[in-house]
Amino acid sequence: MEAVCGKYGALYCRDVDWAILNGFEPSLRLELESTLSAGACCCRFTYPQACQDAAFEAQQEKWAALAGADAVQPFAYHTAHVYCAFRQVMRDYGEAGEKVMEQAQADFKSYYTERVWNEIAAYFGKFQ
Repeated sequence: MEAVCGKYGALYCRDVDWAILNGFEPSLRLELESTLSAGACCCRFTYPQACQDAAFEAQQEKWAALAGADAVQPFAYHTAHVYCAFRQVMRDYGEAGEKVMEQAQADFKSYYTERVWNEIAAYFGKFQ
């Protein structure tokens, strides 16, 4: 099962940011240099066309105002999204998949604490 989670995690990370970017602005490019799910020490991606000068910053502020407060979500939101995506995939594996998700939850809590898990779990309703 660990191989299954790694496989799906790598696919998710490879495609999700590009798909989101493409949905907002298809002409922008995204270069994914590394992801945790593919074994790297961190996730690193760049937008090579982004020119970060005063005009760019002004445009970013304009887009942020148009998008509203919900456009940028905290880390807990994104973690909940990934967890719920994995949970949906693991349902295809029945009881074995459920055991994988239970172990993942237990491992997460032991590493990050129950409080952090609860922050993430508060977002589950948005994805189920």
